[in-house]
Amino acid sequence: MAVQLVAPAIAVVIGLAVWLGVVVKAFIRGKPVVCPRCSAKGSIHRSIRKPVEMVLPRFVRPYRCNMCDKRFYAIRSVDYT
Repeated sequence: MAVQLVAPAIAVVIGLAVWLGVVVKAFIRGKPVVCPRCSAKGSIHRSIRKPVEMVLPRFVRPYRCNMCDKRFYAIRSVDYT
């Protein structure tokens, strides 16, 4: 019975590690959304969220660079002015 629980437990641990990695990278990248590949600032638009990404926190959003087409995650920028 213990062997049957090992595989799901490993899958959960890997899933949590990936989730935490995405969130940490978004925090490191910061609010001024800059492409990690080409360093473009003004040519980035929001990418459509995939169903798998619904488990990410609401403040982490997918973005896509218009210059190099790189898809990445960053903290959602909010302009209240």
